Amino acid sequence: MEYVNGILGNDLTPMPCNDIDQDGNLTVTDAALMAYCDYWNTYNHPPDSNAVHDHCNFPFIEIINPFDSVTFTIGAVDLVNNTLDIHVKNPNRKILGYELMLSGLRITNVESLYDPIAYPAVPQFAFGAGHLMCLSAVDSLIERGPLYAFLCRVHFMNPGPVLCIEEGDRCGERELPQQPQLPRERVRDEHGFE
Repeated sequence: MEYVNGILGNDLTPMPCNDIDQDGNLTVTDAALMAYCDYWNTYNHPPDSNAVHDHCNFPFIEIINPFDSVTFTIGAVDLVNNTLDIHVKNPNRKILGYELMLSGLRITNVESLYDPIAYPAVPQFAFGAGHLMCLSAVDSLIERGPLYAFLCRVHFMNPGPVLCIEEGDRCGERELPQQPQLPRERVRDEHGFE
């Protein structure tokens, strides 16, 4: 998970040795590909084999499927307790990890609202910024579904007049990385905040 920390802290510069999908950005997709490689190196060594696999052959070439998309949206906003819920709709693919850039707030904590047995991953975030990321370090996935599901609760400080998801990315199940274009969702609460 040091890879995730490096991305969230802006401590890494995209280079051929760390930009695994060679798209010029370090994202959850790069972290997921590295985690998948590590998973295969650690847990998939049958005693009767020489443990050769191709899960660490980098770089992976990016393939974009515009019809395979995931939608993130803001659910409940509580300005008294400074929290907002994020929901996800992913009708086509299971999700290994996700990354969101939020605007109009500064994150102080993030908690998963997804079933911890099915997806035992802990969201990580850049304290005081709007950047969060979650990636399963084991072979766990967020199930696909046609309806919005609870994903995470963001605790924040210093809310602005508009709270929104600026960017989103996800890495799907056993596929080459794809970066769907996500719509910007805005929600207006009872106080007039979007």
